[in-house]
Amino acid sequence: MSLTLGACFTAQAQLVIPAGGYAIRPVPDTLRGADFSGTGVAIPSFGPNQVWDYSAITGTNYNAIWFAPDGNPNFPGASAQLNYSGSLGPLTLTGSRQYYLNDTDGVFVMGFENAANTYSIGAISGNANDVLEILNTHSNHGKNYPMVKFPMTYQSKWETQALGITNFRLTVAGFGLTAAPGQLRQHVSKTDTVVGWGSLTIGGNGMNNAAALLVRSTFAEIDSVFLGGAPAPPALLAAFGLTQGAVETYVDYYFYVYDGQTRLLPAMVFNGNTTGTVVIDGFYDRAPYTTFSVEDFVPQLQVQVFPNPVADQVLNLKLDQAAQETYEVSISNIVGAVVATAQLERGVIQKSVDISHLSQGHYFVKVTNSSGQMVAMQRIARL
Repeated sequence: MSLTLGACFTAQAQLVIPAGGYAIRPVPDTLRGADFSGTGVAIPSFGPNQVWDYSAITGTNYNAIWFAPDGNPNFPGASAQLNYSGSLGPLTLTGSRQYYLNDTDGVFVMGFENAANTYSIGAISGNANDVLEILNTHSNHGKNYPMVKFPMTYQSKWETQALGITNFRLTVAGFGLTAAPGQLRQHVSKTDTVVGWGSLTIGGNGMNNAAALLVRSTFAEIDSVFLGGAPAPPALLAAFGLTQGAVETYVDYYFYVYDGQTRLLPAMVFNGNTTGTVVIDGFYDRAPYTTFSVEDFVPQLQVQVFPNPVADQVLNLKLDQAAQETYEVSISNIVGAVVATAQLERGVIQKSVDISHLSQGHYFVKVTNSSGQMVAMQRIARL
């Protein structure tokens, strides 16, 4: 069976996205989605119980960019990765990868690795033999760069600082440089604030009035370029359109939709201008949020949940064998609020959970192990 998130839902309760074993990587056939121009798109409204209707937005340029982690030893424990193209002045650096980590504390931009590559800079320097050689470099932020912090709800706020490093070698005849070692240091300060909650409609992926949170991310990035351990000459930087220590600011907006199950990704992103008052462009996720089913989750623990639908005062959970450790059981409603908890103690096979206080509706039963990883899940209907 599948879950439709509020076919005629108007947010009536503040959404809380709790800690959980979410898969931040989409199901295999999911595309990142459709890019769209910001022309005519208004900045989303802030505050409680908003109605965000983007049914008219349609996009193009469908891209599949989220992948399973590739086992890169520089990013142990990564949960997902994406491909991206960084930049150095007018040059686009290809073949780079960004790594993500998710656990019970949140979803983190774990870091990035730049691919080794050589770029001709003759069009910039005027000498066809001049090159910029990007070296294979990685920057691992660990859990210092949160994308989401749990629990996340309206007015949640967190601040981040991270340093990204890219090593290179530069050959510019006009400056007497031959494979001169250099380094680009990018210091990013970011403040994330949940500025609204309500219902979200996206025409391009069929999402209709889904419970969502709006996060406003304010960035300030300082780029510094060094050659041989000293600041690069201003004239050289000017050729690349760079200024030593220049601060770049911008504001982006992220809509997070919680499907009540295993997935947490921004359903829509607006890339804003320096003050966040104009939408430059954006993209929406083409994942079928309106048809997510529990079958998308592969359980590690076999648990029967009965009766289902349930009209009784208790819900029963039964394992196929005695529990090898103590498991935590939580029951949450479709907006993510935990409404009942219990434990499956080590050695037990069956457990009854009191649900006499639950009203009619759909709920999700989640079982997590001692490491906080979700190992079983099932949707139930309360009659």
